[in-house]
Amino acid sequence: MKLKRILTIHSIICSVMVISCVKETTASFEDNPVIEAYLASGSSFELKVSRQVPSFDEASFSTDDINNLTITVTNGIDSYLLDAQGGGIYTKAELPIVEESLYELSLEYNNKMVLASTTIPTAPVNFQQSTTSLVIEQVEPGTFGGGLPSNDPITFNWDNSNQSYYVLVVENIEINPEPVRDFGENETPQIRFRNEPTQGESYEMNTRSFYYYGTHRILLYHINPDYATLYDDADNSSQNLTTPSTGIENG
Repeated sequence: MKLKRILTIHSIICSVMVISCVKETTASFEDNPVIEAYLASGSSFELKVSRQVPSFDEASFSTDDINNLTITVTNGIDSYLLDAQGGGIYTKAELPIVEESLYELSLEYNNKMVLASTTIPTAPVNFQQSTTSLVIEQVEPGTFGGGLPSNDPITFNWDNSNQSYYVLVVENIEINPEPVRDFGENETPQIRFRNEPTQGESYEMNTRSFYYYGTHRILLYHINPDYATLYDDADNSSQNLTTPSTGIENG
């Protein structure tokens, strides 16, 4: 018997910023640190430092201890010395992350200054959706299909007069979500998925994108161009190596 279930959707607006993430895999190895820091307005500051993984065994690393670095971040007003937490993680609870503020990072590694800067995007404005609930037929084992017709998508809209970048993230927040169909021996889909960055002011999502019943959280992130370019780098492989984008000097 085919059953029908209700799928509900809640929207949240967010802003997010990435400083950078780089991994060097060329034969000409230089021990520059890998710096990761995703900054979102209203959240606490956290940064991770790690070493590169070279593609050959003869690589020479610096003597710097990634858990004992002196890392300074300024917000245009004050300077903050980050606190080491172990595992290459550095935090600063007193450092506020505020939209439209400029953040600059500096540290010394391998006898060179590592520098980076970024500006926090503003939160999305006038984020709306065409519906807050869906009725999706449960698909019987051994059959295909399910979901509403592809010509009946959910539409999301927001203001974007300057054609900046946005990303939609969808997450099922049920403790034990019920799948729309039996996936059999196939890999179970993730409860969280996202669209590629867009410079538009709307996005249409086919309802067949939803693999689970229950409540979903929809997040709209306003991102900077350097975060968007990371999606272009996702096609890199051992047969197609290109240098990942980065705004970090000596990192």
